[in-house]
Amino acid sequence: MRWKDPCLAGLVCVLAAMIVAGSGCEEAGRPGSSEVHAWEVRIAQLWNDDGEAVQVPDRVKAGQPFEILLLTALAGCDMKGPDDVQHMSDSTIEIILQDSLFTGSALCPQILTRGRHRITLTLPHPGEARLLVTANLFDGAWGDSLVTVEKRIVVE
Repeated sequence: MRWKDPCLAGLVCVLAAMIVAGSGCEEAGRPGSSEVHAWEVRIAQLWNDDGEAVQVPDRVKAGQPFEILLLTALAGCDMKGPDDVQHMSDSTIEIILQDSLFTGSALCPQILTRGRHRITLTLPHPGEARLLVTANLFDGAWGDSLVTVEKRIVVE
């Protein structure tokens, strides 16, 4: 079939490629699939994006829940993993970010996306609190460059 409009023909090709590439993730997770599929929970790759990877309020109210947002880098069939939140004391919280990285052989698109880790915390007492976020730093390449980002929060 010949397309009269080259833009429409190109769009059809792009859509077809996206459907084929995207089918790998679905197939990889489907029980009984002939594809080898596996995920491994690892320390996440913190999205290096000019300080936007760790979004924490400057001030919070004692005893009231508040939300923080942590952005990680994901590719292909990777998924946001569990968050390891540890209350070291009333004024120090450590979070170790984890994502589930796809290690199977199914076809997955290598489209870079952001994993959004939304975590609700409560600090019980007024004063200053420390939030420590440990993850690998994603700087355009995958790797193991462990960093701890520290944020200070005023608790009123």
